[in-house]
Amino acid sequence: LEAELVDIESSIVRYDQKLSFLESGIEKQNKTLKERKELYENNQRQLRAVLKGDKVIPEESFINLNNQLKEAEVNLANTVSEIKQNEVKRKHLEGEISQIKNSVQHSMKDTKETENEIDDLQDEIDHTKRKLDKFDVSNEDYQDKLEEKRRYVEEMNGFGLKINEMMANNPAFKLNYRDPEPNFDRKKVKGRVFQLFSITDQAFIKPLEAIAGPKLFNIVVDTEHTSKLMLKRHCFSGNCIFIPNNKIVPKVINAEIADRARQIAQDLNGEAAPAYSLIKYDPELRSTMEYVFGGCFICSSTEVAKKIAFDPKIRQKCVNLEGDIFDPSGTLTGGYQNVNNSILTKYNDYKKLQGQYDENKKIVKHMEEECEKYKKRLDEYNQMKNDNDLKAHRLELLNKKLRSNTSFKSQERIENLQLQLDDLLDHIKELKEQ
Repeated sequence: LEAELVDIESSIVRYDQKLSFLESGIEKQNKTLKERKELYENNQRQLRAVLKGDKVIPEESFINLNNQLKEAEVNLANTVSEIKQNEVKRKHLEGEISQIKNSVQHSMKDTKETENEIDDLQDEIDHTKRKLDKFDVSNEDYQDKLEEKRRYVEEMNGFGLKINEMMANNPAFKLNYRDPEPNFDRKKVKGRVFQLFSITDQAFIKPLEAIAGPKLFNIVVDTEHTSKLMLKRHCFSGNCIFIPNNKIVPKVINAEIADRARQIAQDLNGEAAPAYSLIKYDPELRSTMEYVFGGCFICSSTEVAKKIAFDPKIRQKCVNLEGDIFDPSGTLTGGYQNVNNSILTKYNDYKKLQGQYDENKKIVKHMEEECEKYKKRLDEYNQMKNDNDLKAHRLELLNKKLRSNTSFKSQERIENLQLQLDDLLDHIKELKEQ
């Protein structure tokens, strides 16, 4: 509004200047017209006097009068020509005024449409902004999530490298064999003994290895049929020993003997338990584990092991925590064992690595799913924001267009042309009167 007031005040100043100019021109034209009328009336009086014979004029004056008449005729012709020229100007001004009026009307219509579009666009932008405010996402948070996932992937890959290295150094960890027949169910092959149980306490590694010995590498299968079929078809490279889980005879220690051994150990402030009771395994493999680790006690000390092994009511093999075996027949088997070279130690470390790898794999998978969901929401946010930015730019252009609208300037031009037309009509009227 302030800009329009300034424009209007400027127009008023210009109109005042034009009005002063026009008034000055009109005053000059009136003076000229008055002089011409007086000259014309004087000439008419002299002409009437001559025609009536009331006045005789010298030949020189007659010639002068004749020249004035000729001059008047020329002036008349010039006046007629000027009238025609001004008529052409009048038609041109009227046409220009009509054209600008039509343009103003069209411009006003465009202005209304632009204002409506601005209102609608502003509503859309405000609505979208409210929706964007509800998005709790950012490119920075997404990059942080990707970085966190990268760290877990890097850690998981580290575990994977260690696992591969252990597998390369311990080929027994992987059970490689050929299927004995088409569509063979590999679930029938359970694995090597050392792969099929877990240890409740690391202190039992030495005695368990001492008890099981090479049986730890035996291959457990579901039935004797499977073992015979695999032996017949030479499914494994090299020699191997199978334990058919359904046929193997377990070596279970009688409950009364186990209770007596436990009581003896307690009397010596120690502990003793059947070896197979100190491991965890699938109940399906109970017969196999009682066969491999059956008939033997693991004792907390050498004293307890000796006492139980040679007790006349027990007479079962006993192993202390150092892996020394006390046989009731009188033999003692044992010696130094490097626990770091123990297959159970190595496989236990392998299982820990595998567990860490699997745990990290689950975390990475979960994080990938979360990152994917976050990325979708972030893409939706960015797309919505970009669309809104485009609308905001469009709104800016529309406002600029509205501010630079020519309807007011066109109206000023109409008024200026109308003044020129009015002046021209007045001038034409004066010329005709002359």
